[in-house]
Amino acid sequence: MTTKTQLAKIEKRLTAQQAVLAYLADIVRRFDSFDSWVEEAVGTKGQAPLTRASEAAREAVHNAMKGQSRDAVAIAERDAIRDAIFLMCLFQDVSGNLLDKAVAYSLQASLCAREMQLLLLQQMFGEDTRGVRDFLMAKSVVTPKHGEAAAELIDRFGAYVSDGIRDGLHGGRDKRPTAGQAPTATGRAGVALSRDRIMEVRQRIEDHLARAYLHRATIAVIRRNYFADRPILFRREANRLEAIIHTAEAIAEEYNGFVRALDSHSREGLRRPTARGGSSLQGDLGIDVGAAERRANSQVRDEVAFMVQMAKAQALVKLGREEQARDLAIETWRNR
Repeated sequence: MTTKTQLAKIEKRLTAQQAVLAYLADIVRRFDSFDSWVEEAVGTKGQAPLTRASEAAREAVHNAMKGQSRDAVAIAERDAIRDAIFLMCLFQDVSGNLLDKAVAYSLQASLCAREMQLLLLQQMFGEDTRGVRDFLMAKSVVTPKHGEAAAELIDRFGAYVSDGIRDGLHGGRDKRPTAGQAPTATGRAGVALSRDRIMEVRQRIEDHLARAYLHRATIAVIRRNYFADRPILFRREANRLEAIIHTAEAIAEEYNGFVRALDSHSREGLRRPTARGGSSLQGDLGIDVGAAERRANSQVRDEVAFMVQMAKAQALVKLGREEQARDLAIETWRNR
């Protein structure tokens, strides 16, 4: 194949891809959410989205290859339709994957917020927090749908805890619960928490933050590499992702505030010696948000590769090549 022929083939595929991207851009512009688009697609009597994208790619190739042999046009159309189906599968996976994980993100954020509440209460009132734990876990029966709900937990509880921890650490003023407030034990104020307990909560919050960053970074790379950097999230899904990130960062900041607020007596028992003979607390127990994001970014390449390969497997199924799809999916999962 000559260089001129190769360039012509690439140009035709790019023309078809641009037609599909234009179709997808129109979808994202017209619909507020993934669900509203799906409802319209299911309810309409016209062509299904996959058929429309395939038809747009086929027509683009047909117009670009007027006057050429039927065989050449047929081969180019086949390749363009395959690529169109792949892009549609990847597009749907990006939004669908976020919707699938949204509840899990919200639940994890809620659990992290509960862990922070218990950590703060234990520092305020001592080790006997069984009653508080029962109260919080009873409230956890209701699972929030979105990340904003977990953020509200922090806001609602934050002011009470911020005042309480300072009183507990500096004088141990007795706090009596008001109506509707969590029952509290009258344990020893300012009892030092174990280092392992704090690190356990820190790891859970940091893992949640890193997963949220990874999700956002993965979408950004897919958008840039496969969709010409055009928006691929509907407005509602984009807002939901930002809410998930905001909530994860808010919980991390709440935790770091807790570490900063530990009194000097507690700090001495929690510090870890440094190589220079000194000791650190914030650098050791605190969450480095930038490091969590860098950790996520180091995993983006593998995550993108996984999503792309699975979208290719879905495209093969839709093209009737089930055996190839199965082999590709199995290999992709093995390499994950």
